[in-house]
Amino acid sequence: MQQMKKAVVTGPKRIEVTQVDVAQPGPGEVLMKVISIGICGSDLHYYAGDQIGERTIEYPLSLGHEFAGEIVCTGAGVQDLKPGTRVMAEPAIGCGACEWCTSGRANLCPQTRFCGSPPVDGAFSQYYVLNAHQARPIPDDMSYDAALMAEPLANLLHVMKLAGLSKGQTACVLGCGPIGLLLMQLVKLAGASRLFVSERVPYRLERARRLGADVCYDANACDAGEEILKATGGRGVDVAFEAAGDPPALDQCLRAAKRGGKVVVEGIPPQTIIPFDIRSARRKELCVQFCRRCPNLPDDALKLIHAGKVEVDSLITHHFPIDRIGEAFRIVHAYTDGAIKVVVNPWERM
Repeated sequence: MQQMKKAVVTGPKRIEVTQVDVAQPGPGEVLMKVISIGICGSDLHYYAGDQIGERTIEYPLSLGHEFAGEIVCTGAGVQDLKPGTRVMAEPAIGCGACEWCTSGRANLCPQTRFCGSPPVDGAFSQYYVLNAHQARPIPDDMSYDAALMAEPLANLLHVMKLAGLSKGQTACVLGCGPIGLLLMQLVKLAGASRLFVSERVPYRLERARRLGADVCYDANACDAGEEILKATGGRGVDVAFEAAGDPPALDQCLRAAKRGGKVVVEGIPPQTIIPFDIRSARRKELCVQFCRRCPNLPDDALKLIHAGKVEVDSLITHHFPIDRIGEAFRIVHAYTDGAIKVVVNPWERM
């Protein structure tokens, strides 16, 4: 039996690289050679031992859901994918039969199975078995690194649909990690007339400035909500996006949004319950919109990346072999060494 390297979380902030047998695909499945896999903010929650929604990590668990590679072999019944096909992965699969799956909202399926979310192992490994329809072919001239970014970008295309931002409107994005930096590009692409951003980490704020943010605030030095109100003459912005996963950022979004505006919560905070100023939100008749993953396949996101309409290459700042995955997680978790998007390459040597 062929073996492979697989990284598993064995406790809070502890990751070990093990040797396990390579699984073989069953009917309707494919075996994928994982070439590039990104560390996502939700991975960090489980890495730190936090809970996401009702799901708590059960050790040991392999994380990872942003990945790309090539098909090695296929199970019975798979017709459209051949060995050698270059693909990226859609990490979620719904039951296909519930009211949400059948109405086009599979992201809300109660039985969703998601790579790297308990109890399903993720793809921080050299090989991974997934359902054939989860493997999405990528252009021949697209790098695996760029392709894996289609997964978070697809989620943000869903966020933009929920936001309903129109050309000429104003917006703010609070939090300029990988998600915030992708999101602000979509906001600009939608035709926002003015975009305000806020971030605590200086190098991430500078990257937002380079990517076209109109006004940048240092979250360590000011309250972005108050500053945005001042800058807009007390009106606020049409849509305020929370992308930090930080309770103060949500509070600032509520202040920054105009009367009758919308606040879209994309970040995932570690806390289960967060207090906020409901009186102010009610008086302004705000719409507070939450979002969960994406109901659609990532094909549109792949097209945007391939067309050069969304910049992803500059967001990938680090590469690590799987044997150094512990170091990779540490620098992302601590916001050190200029890290934005960190990618693990399971086949690279130390």
